[in-house]
Amino acid sequence: MFADVTNPQLWEFGMIARNLVAGKGYSLSYTESGAVPNAEMVGVITVSSAYMPPGYVWFVAIFLTLVGDQPLSYSLMLIIQSIAGAIATVVLYWVSKKRFPSHVAKFAGYLCAIYPPFVYTVTDFGSTTFYILLLGCTLLAIMSVQKKHSILQSLITGLSAALLTLFRADGLIIAIGLCVLLIIRGYLSYAAVFLIMLIVGLLPWIGRNYIVFKKVVPLTTSFGFNFWRGHNPIASGTGRELSGEGIWRSEQVDQKLRQLSLSTQYEIKRDKVFFEEAVSFIKSHPAKEIMLSMQKLFYLWILDITHPKARSLPYVFSWGIMLMLFFLGLYASVKMNYGIDVFVTYYVVMSFIVIIFFVLPRYQIILAYGITPISAVGLWRLMEYLLQRKRPSL
Repeated sequence: MFADVTNPQLWEFGMIARNLVAGKGYSLSYTESGAVPNAEMVGVITVSSAYMPPGYVWFVAIFLTLVGDQPLSYSLMLIIQSIAGAIATVVLYWVSKKRFPSHVAKFAGYLCAIYPPFVYTVTDFGSTTFYILLLGCTLLAIMSVQKKHSILQSLITGLSAALLTLFRADGLIIAIGLCVLLIIRGYLSYAAVFLIMLIVGLLPWIGRNYIVFKKVVPLTTSFGFNFWRGHNPIASGTGRELSGEGIWRSEQVDQKLRQLSLSTQYEIKRDKVFFEEAVSFIKSHPAKEIMLSMQKLFYLWILDITHPKARSLPYVFSWGIMLMLFFLGLYASVKMNYGIDVFVTYYVVMSFIVIIFFVLPRYQIILAYGITPISAVGLWRLMEYLLQRKRPSL
């Protein structure tokens, strides 16, 4: 294993999970400087939180409760994530088989199994592995709706999309994009069932937030913060400055945050500060916003040059091959009239997501899962071409 299981970095997922296990509820601990991992520190206030969606938080909390905060617990988490990653490979094979010949689907499965960033992701303590698995299930379900015209498949799609959203909030944008595709294709009743099931699946979390915060918080209290990270005077298009330093705060934002009282409404007020600052920046810098959008698309589809992991040679090499095969496969898919509407919708939505927010390497990894079937088409066509060239002429 590549991961540190003695003192792993769990980010806010772990902070909230540890508070849950300690009997403090779904909460996050803050000082004036921001979230902190230790609720017992001096000057810390622990407030009810919706900073992270609950999927991965509960996954961590279950192991901390049953096994304890120890290396064995984290090792077991990684084993489960490895199993989830393996299942995601099988699901991608099924997804590919819905649109392409069986041998292409096998190529897609093989590519998914050996693609280094996917292998690395299962060793990272975060929601990405489960998100990829649920993304595959959602894509598979939406394709089944198109093929079988089934209410049951629509219900399954809505449930899968709800689970996807509970692991990463931007899953809701993907779900809406796929729902729009169904409407465009004329599947109005199935789109309605999909949407209703999606809402039903999210209602417990939305209801909890309303009870806790006394106002509607659909998914998280971090939307404004993530929105600001992509729209501010030092924004680069990613979560980092071009120097490599993380974009977390600014002096102007800090001044406003220092005026907030640490109360149960702190997260909502904090998020509002970031959101308003981002909106103000967008209004006053329209030209820079256009440039930022172009930069974000470059970092998503080509390479994030601000992140050291994305600049590493193994990552650049593996992503470069995957991307080359993708463009070759995209050309072949259009030429051979394969039905790739679901994939194209996914690519458009992912591009839209990063324009709204910002780019991180994990966004490219999540994108890679969706382009792998098309890359498999490219691999098949490339192998076919090379074999034909080697074949002796008569």
